[in-house]
Amino acid sequence: MRKLVYHAQTSLNNCTSKADGAFWEPFPWGEEETARLNEDFRQADTWALSRKFYEAIVPWWDEVAAGGTPSDVDTVTAADREFGRLQSGLTKVVFSNTLEPGADRVLVKGDIGDELAALKRRPGKDILLSCGPSTLAPLAMTPGLI
Repeated sequence: MRKLVYHAQTSLNNCTSKADGAFWEPFPWGEEETARLNEDFRQADTWALSRKFYEAIVPWWDEVAAGGTPSDVDTVTAADREFGRLQSGLTKVVFSNTLEPGADRVLVKGDIGDELAALKRRPGKDILLSCGPSTLAPLAMTPGLI
């Protein structure tokens, strides 16, 4: 059975967003940190994300994967480009009741836990899970899911 691995980057006080709900301010990663992240993403073939995480993360990295440099950074490193390529090759499973279907994602509108359990039973590599605490809490309480 595949592993479901929780993945999120947080601030030093363990927050994924600011008090107003916006994501934390971006900070530069070194080559070493990005290379370590790339190791984890090489072990996966699926990335399950909440809608907010998907909308904040995936388009930015898709631009990097396509060879662009997003407007909020000065440079993109070789490790960044590799991460962009790795994440763009993953199947994206997005939890949302409002997002429209797209060619780049599979939408889950029903029971997230049931859908993730079904994904785990399918053949494949690891499944990365990125979501905030309101989505994670009930999933973490599901025996054997994470």
